[in-house]
Amino acid sequence: MTEDQLIRRAQVYAKTGMTRYLVDLLEGAGEFPARVRVGQRAVFWSQAEVDAFVERTKQARGLGSDGLRRSPIEERGLGDQP
Repeated sequence: MTEDQLIRRAQVYAKTGMTRYLVDLLEGAGEFPARVRVGQRAVFWSQAEVDAFVERTKQARGLGSDGLRRSPIEERGLGDQP
């Protein structure tokens, strides 16, 4: 089992493409992973949880793990049928 790493705020923004406002908004609504507070000012996020959030978001939008949009035929698994 690999140990989960903690990532800083800038890394969260880079991975998600979201602004601080949106991260805070979604976190407050329970739709984004909760931050881990280390000390009075330092906050981090679980890299595994952020990666899982990004993957769920892609899947909800019909995107594959490669980030490319799937056609409706591919999404329904009809691409290989004659």
